[in-house]
Amino acid sequence: NYFIEALPATITVDKSKGILSVVVSQKDQFFSLFFGKRKLENRKYIIKSNADSKREVAARYSFRSDGQVSYVTVTSGTVECSFNKESQLWNLKVVGVISNYVGRSISYFNVKAILFIP
Repeated sequence: NYFIEALPATITVDKSKGILSVVVSQKDQFFSLFFGKRKLENRKYIIKSNADSKREVAARYSFRSDGQVSYVTVTSGTVECSFNKESQLWNLKVVGVISNYVGRSISYFNVKAILFIP
């Protein structure tokens, strides 16, 4: 399961209980970012699996298969946010690592994304 750049994706931005969430969905897979703030700022955020500060972000990759939902947490990385005044869009550059434990083995997957949000 991977996001394919050539296929359309939907970005949803939601604010609930003081947490800003950005969700990218494509078919039956989702990539979610959870900020501890109500709005984005021009700054670099740190991705942590248990983000609890306003400078940290929780990130998760999830997917549906055969009626079940599974998710994997992005364990480390950064999210660079900047506002482009010309295009009036937020640019989010995500770089991180997913650590997936299965049985006795562990697999690492790189996470890279560039998002444009109005």
